[in-house]
Amino acid sequence: MRATAAAFIALLFLNSFAGAQTQAPAGSEELQEAARLDAEVVNLFGRGKYDEAAPLAERVLEIRLKAFGPAHPGVADAQYNLGMVRIGQGKFAEAEAVLRQALAVYEQAPPAADPARAKVLAGLALARVRQGHEDEALKLSAAALAAAEQAFGVEGKEVADYSRQLADLYRLKGDYGKAEAAYLRAIKIWTVSAGRDDARVETAVERLMCMAADNRRRVGPKVSDLLDEIDPVKGIVLNGKAISKPAPSYPAEAKSGGIQGGVVVKVWVDETGAVTRLNAVCGHPVLAKASVEAARRARFSVTTLDGKPAKVTGYITYNFVLR
Repeated sequence: MRATAAAFIALLFLNSFAGAQTQAPAGSEELQEAARLDAEVVNLFGRGKYDEAAPLAERVLEIRLKAFGPAHPGVADAQYNLGMVRIGQGKFAEAEAVLRQALAVYEQAPPAADPARAKVLAGLALARVRQGHEDEALKLSAAALAAAEQAFGVEGKEVADYSRQLADLYRLKGDYGKAEAAYLRAIKIWTVSAGRDDARVETAVERLMCMAADNRRRVGPKVSDLLDEIDPVKGIVLNGKAISKPAPSYPAEAKSGGIQGGVVVKVWVDETGAVTRLNAVCGHPVLAKASVEAARRARFSVTTLDGKPAKVTGYITYNFVLR
């Protein structure tokens, strides 16, 4: 589970923060070249082509160091992009080295509320956790969140990404109460800024549900209350709304292998309360298969919207415990 959570953190920030670029002065051919290459680095990074992006990012940094010197924000931007490319390549120690160079520049350059400081701290948190330094990564992530709040305001839409990273790290450390609070904060900001259907909301909700299932915890009422407040039709926890919820059979293969744990199944329910589509969000594959088969037979109370039956989506949790 720990490796999976770390990989998830990487996915979040590799997709969220690449793309710092510095405008090249007119008339400078090398700097114009750097600007073109920088744009290509961002493009390749977004497509997951990290090995192709790496030499271009190195060239951008070389040009800007020659033109500006080591203390220029444009150099730090290039260092940041190169650092994130290194993370994409799995070269975490190299990423950390270049990101620390960028941080030194950002911390000296005004204004103090520059969002660049927040993103490089988040990148460093990622590099450190991927090297096994979870405590330090947690501190860096908390510092990144504080810097983002200073730059964007405590309710700024950009703050949600930083809160989400912090939640993932709390989850990795086993501090589930703090993880839930940080996930909730990100969910609330995203739903206000982008809507309940935003994919980031769905992913954060699923992380919450899986965290609870992994540790035999009940999802806190704040989670359900928050999403019900935002969109009462698209609920979250459907266990309590089930008219019929057949228990899954415990697979013999799982019993003989000593496999146990929680499974979260996402279900789509039609206007009659019947399940029309479903998939396992998390859980051991053998247990997940049995859970999906059971969830397919579940029936739910009809949800109404303005007096009319409505479709809903939500989650069912199953816990398999060897006795």
